[in-house]
Amino acid sequence: MTPGVLFFLCRLAHRSRRVARPLLAGAWLLPVLFLTQCSLMPARSLLPRLDRAAWSAADGKSLPYTRWPAVAEAGARPASPKAVLVCVHGLSGASSDFWPLGQELPKRGLAVYGMELRGQGMDPDVPARGDIRHRREWMRDLREFSGLVAAEHPGVPLFWLGESMGSLVALTTLADETHGESACPRGLILLSPAVDLREELPRWKGHVARVASRVVPWYRLPLARLDPAQVPDMRITSESTQASQAPLTPHLVPAHSLRLLREVDSLMRGSRAAAEKLDLPVLVLYTPNDPVASQRQIETWFATIGSPDKTSLLFPENFHLILHDRNRWQAVTDIGDWMLARARRIPATGPR
Repeated sequence: MTPGVLFFLCRLAHRSRRVARPLLAGAWLLPVLFLTQCSLMPARSLLPRLDRAAWSAADGKSLPYTRWPAVAEAGARPASPKAVLVCVHGLSGASSDFWPLGQELPKRGLAVYGMELRGQGMDPDVPARGDIRHRREWMRDLREFSGLVAAEHPGVPLFWLGESMGSLVALTTLADETHGESACPRGLILLSPAVDLREELPRWKGHVARVASRVVPWYRLPLARLDPAQVPDMRITSESTQASQAPLTPHLVPAHSLRLLREVDSLMRGSRAAAEKLDLPVLVLYTPNDPVASQRQIETWFATIGSPDKTSLLFPENFHLILHDRNRWQAVTDIGDWMLARARRIPATGPR
């Protein structure tokens, strides 16, 4: 029971004690009943399953995904590729964001899978959009989905690609989670990794946000409210801003819960420690025009990556969404070249 609910009930009691007393009694009994029910309910654990257009996680959550090339018939297996790429989108993103990779990489014998993050704009549970209880849910989904994809392509090298916030999810999963051999990627590709903030929030705003995320974690907040003077005008490609792109994005999440924003902040704050643990090939594509993290911040973070095989590619004309800006096809070509070169090598050992 949140303090806000209790405060509301107390105010109601002050105005009408006869009406409010049963409500107040219920207010204190509800948490007890809830905990009792939780203790009686068995933990739900299912086998993850990959269907033609959706997959089911171990907790029963069903989420759509996209794969290129598409399987023409239900139950049919795609032709054996040279390597497989699992893509993780960013905040308010979707698997469709990776269509440039899906359009070109299969021509080179590479299969591309785009997963949908729970709590984002393609989550079938509409009320859940904009919310996540803990970052571990994203990390567990990535691990389980990758295991299913690996089972579809036995013996084929697997790679992960994360864009923006998706970079943090993939990076942290590799650093903090134990993978089975079949689900451990051969390499990691990061696009515009959100490892820091170019424009720091005022200290008082950050403090208030962290406190509020504990008191009213479910409260939804549009990103523009964090900094109305900056966020709407943030240029995400050379021809579009956050505000101009919003009406054209069907999977846009208008507001995110404070606890989701807190989890993203935790991922960002832990990105340096996670980078130090990497011991597999890493490719980073970035730009000096990124409104999220500056070129200096990304290069400083890149220097901490522990892997001896790490490559960074700067796209000086692009903005945050590299795959949707100038030189996108060069970025796609670079990603394909890098994957094919490492697919022929001995598998990496994963994080130290």
